[in-house]
Amino acid sequence: MTATIIGQIILAFQGQSTSLPWQRCIPISAIINVNMFTYNQAVIYASFPAVVMAKSCSLLSVIIIGVFFSQVKDSKLKLTHKKLVIGIVATIGIIMFNFFKHQ
Repeated sequence: MTATIIGQIILAFQGQSTSLPWQRCIPISAIINVNMFTYNQAVIYASFPAVVMAKSCSLLSVIIIGVFFSQVKDSKLKLTHKKLVIGIVATIGIIMFNFFKHQ
């Protein structure tokens, strides 16, 4: 929310303007704040490597949703199954890096 307000001020000084859907900005900023609070709580109660690994693996869930539920019509922008394989390999690499780094 702070970044949105600062961005609006900077654009106003530059003589530019943009229309923001304020009805969406407030719930999204609340979700981000709750996310950071829960992340900080997870770091307190769980081991740091486990938290980092769980956060790194969120890449895979984003790619899976994009591959199967994307409504993009342009074939150059659409996520394909090949990109899903790349996401799986990247996630496995992150897991292996975090696992073997602490042994």
